[in-house]
Amino acid sequence: MNKFRLTIFAPIWLALIIDSMGYTIVYPVMTLIFTSSTHPILPPGTSVALRNFYLGFGYLLYPLTMFFGASIMGDLSDRIGRKKVLLIAILGFSLSFLLMGIGTEFDSLLLLFLGRALSGLFAGSQPTAQAAIADLSPLEEKKRNFSVMTFVISLGTILGPIFGGFFADEKLSSYFSFATPFYFVALVGLLNFFWLFWKFPETYVPYEHKKIDFLRPLKIFSKVFLEKQVFQIALIFFLMQIGFSTFYQLIQVRMAIDFGYTALHLGLFNTGLGICFTLAMWISLKYILKIFHEGTIGLTSLFLTALFLILCAFFRSQILVILFGYLAAGFDMVAYAMMMTAFSHAASSEKQGWVMGVFGAILALSWVLTGFSTNLLTLISSRAIINLGGISMLISALLLFFYAKKYLKRPTP
Repeated sequence: MNKFRLTIFAPIWLALIIDSMGYTIVYPVMTLIFTSSTHPILPPGTSVALRNFYLGFGYLLYPLTMFFGASIMGDLSDRIGRKKVLLIAILGFSLSFLLMGIGTEFDSLLLLFLGRALSGLFAGSQPTAQAAIADLSPLEEKKRNFSVMTFVISLGTILGPIFGGFFADEKLSSYFSFATPFYFVALVGLLNFFWLFWKFPETYVPYEHKKIDFLRPLKIFSKVFLEKQVFQIALIFFLMQIGFSTFYQLIQVRMAIDFGYTALHLGLFNTGLGICFTLAMWISLKYILKIFHEGTIGLTSLFLTALFLILCAFFRSQILVILFGYLAAGFDMVAYAMMMTAFSHAASSEKQGWVMGVFGAILALSWVLTGFSTNLLTLISSRAIINLGGISMLISALLLFFYAKKYLKRPTP
């Protein structure tokens, strides 16, 4: 990639890193806040069932509001331009993390949840960034550029837990607390806002201007049912995300409860997940994409992810849980990149904002539904819930097998 393209992509890559970094910081911190019987944000004597409810509510608020935010901003970027939407998204994201930091520091459940909800509403940077990268990518470079973007996102999943575990550890500094990681993300987001404002060009000239329709997310999503190919890939991606989101949320709880993980331990564990994301994408970019067709890569990685999720749920050994969890994370990231490419190929160039908005909406909807899964912890174990996620992933892989035969055929030389 030449210097010109590197200069263009750099600020948008940072926006994606911040998005994924903020995402990976929140889950470990929020898990420890609500599974601890001593944290003052909830009154002493709060029942385990109520703590699980608040934890699940905190989990699902982000994807619930993201369902509307991603759809609105993805479609809106087709009408007012990518840059304006990115600026709105990153500024709102910074504000939301500031509120979460204040809520955590002053034991305000209202501010914590309000910030969590706003972070999802303004999480439009990812689908809009995807559309912007599609604008800048010739057809022959799109698969590679989307894979690079996924690699960049995975870097955020490494940095998030590192910064989260560091800034949340009161033993390292008396100034550190569970609120500090939120303040850090807010500050970096603000710096990225100014970089985008001064250095990032507009990648798409709008062809029409319309007023914002707050029912647009539902209307955008409803169009999926009218386009057969988009509907099929959306269903496959939905089941895939149900599987991995179940694992990602419940593995936090399992490591904290079953193995007594602290903030630092969870930070290190999640850093390992991020390293697996990044390593898998590096191997994919350097070797796999040059040898195999995207349909073959997506299908194989989905099946292996399902297998490792089920094995992760089956075993009680901490070492095996970590091993199979890390393997599942690596293969899931490769599958995610291939699914993103398949989504883009399923729509014409003038609908890239829409289809990437749908992609973000599907992602959000699946994480909303699995956010309720913590309420099942009083009935079944976290192991059983993770296993259900593995089954959903397996069904996704089976459906992709039939989809790939029809739509993801290897092009004729």
